[in-house]
Amino acid sequence: MDNKALKLVAFCDQLKSRKQNWNDHWDEVLEYTLPHKNRVYNHTKGEQRGQRLYDSSPQHYVELLGSALHSMLTNPAVQWFGLGTGIPKIDRKTVNQKYIQETVAIVHDTLNATNFQTEIHELYLDLASLGTGCMLIEEDEDTLLRFLTIPIYEVDIAENSKGIVETACRKIKMNNQQAIEKYGEKAFPEDKLRKLKEKPNDDIEILHLVMEREGAELNKLTPQNKKFASYHIWGAEKVLLKESGYDRFPYVIPRWTKLGNEVYGRSPAMKTLPDIRMLNQMMKTVIRGAQKAVDPPFIMAHDSVLGRLNLTAGGVTAARHGMMDGIRPLVSGSRVDIGMDMVDRVRLNVKQGFFIDQLQLGGSDRMTELEVNIRNDENLRLLSPILGRLHNELLDPLVGRVMTVMMAKKKLPENTPLDLAENQLVMHYRSQIAKAQTANEGRILTGFIGELAQLAETMQKPELMDVINFEEVVKIKASLDSVNMAIFNTEEDTEMIQEQRGQANANAQQIQEDNMNADTAQKAAKAQAT
Repeated sequence: MDNKALKLVAFCDQLKSRKQNWNDHWDEVLEYTLPHKNRVYNHTKGEQRGQRLYDSSPQHYVELLGSALHSMLTNPAVQWFGLGTGIPKIDRKTVNQKYIQETVAIVHDTLNATNFQTEIHELYLDLASLGTGCMLIEEDEDTLLRFLTIPIYEVDIAENSKGIVETACRKIKMNNQQAIEKYGEKAFPEDKLRKLKEKPNDDIEILHLVMEREGAELNKLTPQNKKFASYHIWGAEKVLLKESGYDRFPYVIPRWTKLGNEVYGRSPAMKTLPDIRMLNQMMKTVIRGAQKAVDPPFIMAHDSVLGRLNLTAGGVTAARHGMMDGIRPLVSGSRVDIGMDMVDRVRLNVKQGFFIDQLQLGGSDRMTELEVNIRNDENLRLLSPILGRLHNELLDPLVGRVMTVMMAKKKLPENTPLDLAENQLVMHYRSQIAKAQTANEGRILTGFIGELAQLAETMQKPELMDVINFEEVVKIKASLDSVNMAIFNTEEDTEMIQEQRGQANANAQQIQEDNMNADTAQKAAKAQAT
């Protein structure tokens, strides 16, 4: 046994022991919200799920929340993130904006060419139900990048001193033949290798541990000196099969909300779990009551029928003479309508807990387009606290990891403008929720300019408009509305167009003056001749 492998396995076991209570919690949450994922305790593959459920609305709400987040945060049809230095004077330069726009477009197209959209949707479902998502981002020879969403109950995590998850241990199951192909025969001791080859289809369990490397010499460009260490360990035999590293943490592990002293997150499904339990039990009771109302039990006098009472459609029962009055339905007087009213109230509480009202945007026929937009923006701004956590723990590390890989593979544009090369680029987001946060700024800007123009006209002082730099107004409004900067000319092109327009105006004015002078001279000549 390898001493290093022993320490690594012990560390993974320690991480695993910290989440036993979470496993029980996740198992119950998934039973009600995502029964097809309820494999926390390794249930038999292919077995039926959800047999004890009487109401499927929590499953529907989880799917609605996951789909809404997918559409509003990482919509494949729009460029949902942008880049900038955070310095307005630099970011508003057209040449810089065009370079950034090209870079963002390449990253966006690369993501859409991979399995990213499929896996990110699964991650949103995990966030809505389990409260913690986990996605592994690896390099791929065919598509450059490969994404894999892993249920959090299969991964053990830990935070660093800043509260950022930068340690993850995952169990990988494969058969013996696949393990030999992946790690090579030299990675296994000879006696163990021989046993593996004898049973190639038996399963083997590998621990993949990623953590920040202590004492890494980052100036040495070797896998063993990268910032994050990667260990593949054969847990049962305590054998270190492979050691490598990553420049950035390869896992993206966002939490929906989190208590200060906890590592794993809490979800809307966890918050509404008492109501979900009650809803399921209430629906069971209402169904039983409805069954009795539609198909009530019968009461009859002893020995009133010959044989058994036949309650099937078209069935015939032989009754003794004079005993028909002794056979009648037993009416319980149950009020199914009251039960359904109570069910609807509890279901509404669950629905509100999943933010469905805020995420299902729209308006009435009596509302103007502006009123609809304002109301939708207000609804989306209610999600801002959650959005901030998802930006920091999901989108920032995701885009950063993707761009690191693309930069190493030289897939990003070269000839970076000097202003951008000298400053660190930061990300900002153009999703529907992010736009809702800036929409009010755009309305204030246009409203102010409109009021100023009206004031200048009323006071008959057009010079009031001279205080506005309309070129900057256009760029700021375009930035707030996430307009594609490819439509704008560079500063040099704009100056050239303005010079050409000025020259054309000057030429036109000169021609007009020459014509006036010629006309004046002609009139003077006629007058002199007369």
